Amino acid sequence: KSEWIAELAVPMKCLAVPFDPSAVWRVNFFRVEGPSEPRFYSAWRPTNTPEPNFHVPAAFGALVFASATRQ
Repeated sequence: KSEWIAELAVPMKCLAVPFDPSAVWRVNFFRVEGPSEPRFYSAWRPTNTPEPNFHVPAAFGALVFASATRQ
């Protein structure tokens, strides 16, 4: 099993105005390694397609925003 961790800092005003922290977003996160084939493809929620395809909304997971004061 492969595991990786990513931390992102994106201004919310670039994604949603106004931002509703109680909203649940359907998303997926992908990583492609290597300058050419054979590349390594990985995803938070694998799409399980015969060819790499990152545009499969049915495979997306739920992104829940947490307050900075929540534990």
